[in-house]
Amino acid sequence: MKAATILLISAAILGLGGLAVLVVLGFRHDSPTDRQLLDQGMVALQEGDRQKLVNLLHEFDARPAGDERELVESGVLLIDGDLEKALAKLQALEVDDSLINHRKLLTAVALLRLGRRDEASDRIEQVLVEEPSNAFALLGQRMLKDATAGMSPDERFVAQFKPSVERFCGDCHASPLPESFPKDRWVQEVAQGFGFYGLFDRHDLAPPDQSLVQKYYELQAPLALPTIAGSADQLTTDETLFKRHDGLISGLTNPGVAHVQWVDLGEPNNVTPNNVKSGNVLLVSEMRSGQVLAFDLSRGDDAPKVLAQLDHPCHTTVCDIDGDGDTDILVADLGSFYPEDHRKGRVVCLESDGQGGYDPIPLLDKVGRVSDVQPGDFDGDGDLDLVVAEFGWRTSGRVLYLENHQSGSSELDFRMRVIDPRHGTIHVPVIDLNQDGFSDFIALISQEHETIVAFLGDGKGNFESKTLYSANDPSYGSSGIQLVDLDQDGDQDILYTNGDTFDSDLLKPYHGVQWLENQGALQFQSHRLLDCYGAYRADAQDVDHDGDLDVMIVMALPVRVVDPERLRRTESIVCLVNDGDQHFSKRVIERGNCYHTTCDFADFDGDGDRDMVVGRLNVYEGEQKMPMIDVWVHQGTSAVAGD
Repeated sequence: MKAATILLISAAILGLGGLAVLVVLGFRHDSPTDRQLLDQGMVALQEGDRQKLVNLLHEFDARPAGDERELVESGVLLIDGDLEKALAKLQALEVDDSLINHRKLLTAVALLRLGRRDEASDRIEQVLVEEPSNAFALLGQRMLKDATAGMSPDERFVAQFKPSVERFCGDCHASPLPESFPKDRWVQEVAQGFGFYGLFDRHDLAPPDQSLVQKYYELQAPLALPTIAGSADQLTTDETLFKRHDGLISGLTNPGVAHVQWVDLGEPNNVTPNNVKSGNVLLVSEMRSGQVLAFDLSRGDDAPKVLAQLDHPCHTTVCDIDGDGDTDILVADLGSFYPEDHRKGRVVCLESDGQGGYDPIPLLDKVGRVSDVQPGDFDGDGDLDLVVAEFGWRTSGRVLYLENHQSGSSELDFRMRVIDPRHGTIHVPVIDLNQDGFSDFIALISQEHETIVAFLGDGKGNFESKTLYSANDPSYGSSGIQLVDLDQDGDQDILYTNGDTFDSDLLKPYHGVQWLENQGALQFQSHRLLDCYGAYRADAQDVDHDGDLDVMIVMALPVRVVDPERLRRTESIVCLVNDGDQHFSKRVIERGNCYHTTCDFADFDGDGDRDMVVGRLNVYEGEQKMPMIDVWVHQGTSAVAGD
């Protein structure tokens, strides 16, 4: 909208020109009231007369403090162009009932000048509901309508229909962005959204016409999503950092590896939930076959040991859950390979017998799909409690707390409590985030929520939630987090990937990796590190041995829908090399094998540097023979000298 138009609308909203000014001010010669000073201030704002507003503030200074002065002061901020500060002041100001509409109209001016036309319109409509004959609001309404006169019919439709869409589609999550899907997909997306409203049996909103919502999105959506520059432009890869050890692991039809983790199962006193990287075996969660496997790669033997046969395990964590001195394995079991709403999810403890055997003990069952479980002493009684990511699907899913009630008994006993009712939680790593001595945890909540939330413990089993980050798009595709001090300044940052596209089968240009830098006081600043298709896991490691942390990223895509030639060129493993000041250069390690949802690092060949293992996941039923895991051998310090 042109500045001149905005100024005219502002003048109309505040319009006390001509005869109206004479009537309001009345040419009285006695001392004006606070309300009359405010009206003079509104005229001064209309005319852009900053000095007049300042003079009025001086006159207010000789009087008892009142709301009128605060409103005039907001006018000075508006003239100075300090729009955000003016808006914040107006929104925080609690005024007398007689001044509420003045505040709303001034707020409308701030919103309008910030380009938030629809919100400005809402404020004007609110005034008209209370005062249908309010001259200022009526003038503002007419001018707002006139401002669309130069628009095309489609532009006018979008501008006028936007508030209805945002009220309905953005009621319980961020309103979908038109550019998040191509034009031909919006009929499906809108139908799904209306279906969800019915699925949850909601009746608290007035749904707009579905066909008009579809039209609204189709008019603004691109014909096709843009591509990420350089992501599939060439075939070259960099073998100076890592080289794949071909033939170490034999092929498997349709592997379904969801998680890999190097652990030490033989020395429980050296194993904690946050320090399991020196290990001697590779734990693999194979969710298609239902097996939890252990590989000893140092022996060059590709025959794994089957630790347990479950349903669909997707994540493991080691700890001594029963306090007997042996290392147990906590398993998050989805209960189904494909997303469904059901009550087949479980938390299973593979309880060690101390002799290399494991007894599967269900700790929680008959819940939705469980994607993660992490231990911590949240109530300060000396034993390990659990936090559980019950991902669920559409109508199922929560964040759960399992309090340990073992009480010296040899039998495990946990009591469940719901911490957060939202579905879609992927990871729940444990940390003392606010450094108060009590265990907290952070939850990555996906689906339509797309948010990262800290749950701050009080040491008594109670939690307070604090949102650390939220995406502005319900189809953002959150896929994972890692807690790590990336800039090595002494606090924990968050590496965050958004690359899940298995629900839409689309290559999305806004997928990638970001670093959420811990600024202190539970504030995190987002730094985009890389745009890349299908980013599923990011892991910070000192790959080049220069003392700072680099970032390894592995990708997973619905490869069936990707053009074969484009897939062959698409990055599947990338290393971001840190220059020490958190500036990163990209090295493409692998292309064309976008089957990786997980990775981990350890020195499996005993040469003093950390090698990488990645798991493979093929989501489709059609048989395709490929390795269950790939091992990438580090090429040594000399290979990256000079970086």
